[in-house]
Amino acid sequence: MANAMFSAGGGRREFGRIYPPRAEWLAKQAPEAPLDPDLPIVDTHFHFLDLPGFRYMGADWAAEHARCGHRIVGSVYAEAQTGYRTEGSDALKPVGEVELVVRESRNHVGMAMGIVGHADLLLGDAVEQTLAAQLEAGEGRFKGIRYALASDPNPGIMVHHHPPADWATNPKLHAGLRVLRKMGLSFDAWAFFHQQDQIAALAREHDELNIVALHCGGLLGYGPYAGRADQVFQTWRTNMAQVAACPNVSIKLGGTLGRLAAYDYLNTDVPEPSGALAAAVRPYLLTLIDLFGPGRCMFESNYPVDTVFSGYGVLWNTYKRVTADFTHNEKIAMYGGTARRVYRLPPAQA
Repeated sequence: MANAMFSAGGGRREFGRIYPPRAEWLAKQAPEAPLDPDLPIVDTHFHFLDLPGFRYMGADWAAEHARCGHRIVGSVYAEAQTGYRTEGSDALKPVGEVELVVRESRNHVGMAMGIVGHADLLLGDAVEQTLAAQLEAGEGRFKGIRYALASDPNPGIMVHHHPPADWATNPKLHAGLRVLRKMGLSFDAWAFFHQQDQIAALAREHDELNIVALHCGGLLGYGPYAGRADQVFQTWRTNMAQVAACPNVSIKLGGTLGRLAAYDYLNTDVPEPSGALAAAVRPYLLTLIDLFGPGRCMFESNYPVDTVFSGYGVLWNTYKRVTADFTHNEKIAMYGGTARRVYRLPPAQA
């Protein structure tokens, strides 16, 4: 994921890139006590990164949990092209990431309860070899793959994979999806807001495949989309309504404030508090919860990528502010129950 979008921080900073955490800048974010601190949370989307000046592994993730004050009871790892094998066939190189996650999380209770890896769906039926190896390496925790379909005609909207232009109809890709379904694995689909109608079509064609739409549906607010929030919202809502009409699709809530460019975090002196972040993301989150229902929504941190605009504890306060008026059972679903069902995680402890 990260190499194509990563910048070590020199030169002009741009939306859409991954940057090392600015510790001094994040330290300026006003401290906040955790809201609803007893609410159990399964963080459904985090990464390990091993980039120049930006190494984030199991010990870092555990420390994040320990200091945030929120009750993080589990997490789901999402692939980031970290730890790939350097030898052997290209098809099996992603297995190295699953092996890395198992090693890094072995001594941390709840960390990476589920692992979402990567496999080249363009292998078609042959992708089964990759998936079988990941299942073996995952020691019961490998749950599916994430596949980046995100593309945009503007080069300033940076992406980390380059899917084939015909992905929506590519027979090899669809054969790979059928293998996922046969093996009982899930498909995390990463696409931008203007592509979500194609995700809906894919979900209708593969109506027995467990699909997860990512990052609130891939909103964009920079480059050619800057100053067009109303137009983006209308296109996004129309497309997400099509996705939500597919009962086999769930949605991850989070991972959107960065590419939405909700505030100019690249140039401001102090990070915004959770109240301001909640105001920026509220209309999008509430729209998705209304479309999908709490039983198909799950919150994510997208950490450490989202260190670019907020600290971890403040980020969870942001989401808790938005969902403050929901019932206890609805919160239990969105902050953990949906993830346990979709990713087939161990049941919550009493």
